Amino acid sequence: MPDDEARLEIATKEGDDTFESITDLDNLNDTALVGVTFLLTALVTWTAFAYSRVVEIQWLAYTYVTLTVGCLVAAIGCVYFLTTALSPRGFYGERVGESFFTHRWLVWRNGDPLNVSNFERIAESEGVELESSVDDWIDGYDPNCTIDSYEDFVYSRLLNYKYVARIKAHNTAYAMALFRIAIVLLGLLVVLGLLGPMAVGA
Repeated sequence: MPDDEARLEIATKEGDDTFESITDLDNLNDTALVGVTFLLTALVTWTAFAYSRVVEIQWLAYTYVTLTVGCLVAAIGCVYFLTTALSPRGFYGERVGESFFTHRWLVWRNGDPLNVSNFERIAESEGVELESSVDDWIDGYDPNCTIDSYEDFVYSRLLNYKYVARIKAHNTAYAMALFRIAIVLLGLLVVLGLLGPMAVGA
């Protein structure tokens, strides 16, 4: 087993690497949101063009509408998981950010999880109060761990980053799967819109 100094160095390095992974996931999600925008634009544009070609053939029109709805649902699901992955829940501490999402749909009802007035510039005579506020924040950094040293902070930060990275990776994986499904369905719509009327006419 490594000694305490080596263990701390490993935890610090792993924490930094995990933070980079979180950043990479956020960048991937940002790019995917742009991709979904292009996909939806292509879906609307193609449907406006192709539906008139298939509407007169009943079974073809039903198939086209079904695929269009499936593509739209997959794209909406993808956006849902992407936005969930980008949420800052639990980023610096396991519960930091959760107060922003107490009400996921009625967002105006969420409150600021921190009384920022505690950290305004104050007179030197009130320094003890400020120090006490910082101590309270440190004590609540990770509810599952008592942080009494820098080493405790490094280990807690590593575990919190792993926790956040797992949430982001989980939601990103679902989003990418739905994005692939939406792309496949869009491809089928293009083929159906081009070849469907020709096949029926033949």
